[in-house]
Order: sequence, then C-alpha cells, then structure tokens
Amino acid sequence: ITSYYIIKEKKYNLLTNRLLLYLLGIDFVLSIAYGVGLSGDNNYGFCQFQALIVQWIGLAGILWVSYMSFQMYLWVVKKRNPNQLIKTMNYHFLLILSSTGILGIVLLSKGYYGPAGVWCWILSKHSTLRFYCFYIILLAAWVFMIITVNYVSISLRKRVISTTTRQSIQSIDTASIYPRSSVNGVSDNDNDALHNSEKTIQRKLAAYIFVFVFVWFFGLL
Repeated sequence: ITSYYIIKEKKYNLLTNRLLLYLLGIDFVLSIAYGVGLSGDNNYGFCQFQALIVQWIGLAGILWVSYMSFQMYLWVVKKRNPNQLIKTMNYHFLLILSSTGILGIVLLSKGYYGPAGVWCWILSKHSTLRFYCFYIILLAAWVFMIITVNYVSISLRKRVISTTTRQSIQSIDTASIYPRSSVNGVSDNDNDALHNSEKTIQRKLAAYIFVFVFVWFFGLL
C-alpha cells in the first residue's frame, strides 16, 4: 500500500521515500520466505533455497535500515544534498545485496543450512556461525542506528533553538515599532509549531529505533 501510494503520487524521487521503497521491496521478499514456514522441510532443495533467502535478504534488510539511518545523518547533520545521495543509492543497494548474497552462497555451499525451527536457516548446531554471520551484525546495527539517529535528533533540536533565538532577538529589536506582531512573518504560533515539529520528529525517530529493535529482538532468543 505504501509503495503504491509513493509511486501513484510520484514521490519516489524524495530521499526518504526512495529509501523506503527499497526497504519495502526487501521486506516483501523476506515475508514470502518467512511465510512459507516449514512447508519446505520435506523438500531438501526448497529448504536450502528458503534458508538462503532468509540469510541473504534478512541480512540485507538489516544493513539497509542501517544505511537509511546513515543517509538521514548525512542529510540532516552533514547537510549533504539529498539529490546527490539519491544518485549513489542504486550502487549502494547493489553493494549490500551482492555482499550479503556472497555470504549466503558460501554458507549454502558448505552445507550449513537446514530446518531451524519455524523455517529453514543455519542449522542450530552451527550456533557460532549464526552469531558471527547474523546476530553480531544485528547488534552492531542497533548500536549504529542509536548513535546516528541521536546525532540527527540533536541537530534538529539545535536548529529549532537557533531559529527561535534568532527570531526572539529580531522581535526584541523591533518590538517598539511592531508591537504584538510577527517579525518577517514569523509569529509566536510559528515558533510553537517549530517546537512541536521538533518533538514530533524526535518521537518518530525514537519509534523508528524501537520498532526495529522490537521486531528483531525475538530473533535473538
């Protein structure tokens, strides 16, 4: 539904929407692999294929979410041009898919895949491989996202404070000339809107981290 809306409204050239479209594509493929469940256990070839997709696309999804947070960091904190970031996105997407795909194929060639609970993945007897090929990357992604999103939040807060302070100084300087009015079209209501907007962004960023951690938490159990 989200993908349809973005494409229908022709908003796929926006940085955030483009990032989201790639993520939705990854999640769609992964959801099919997970949704099949244990139905492939009786078919060795199918089970191996399912395990490959779960490892390959699942890891790609984690790296892509980390990439999304890094792009937001470059855009908001480092003030990089979003159009320039979009130009390199296809290359980075292919890089993530190819690197995780190579790892997945290596694990497949070594015979490490098989029934692993509710679907096929790395066999439970290879717990060390699970840790180094998936879980440690997931934990690193959590830490990376928390750090980058925190920088984004701090940068947004500083911008709001700076804007509000500058407007307050301008208001004081012109108060005797323009009593109880806005300066350069900026009113107290506008300042309140800025604060509310900053709080809204912070809440969304916090929710962004929470949802990611919550969804993948049970994979560590």
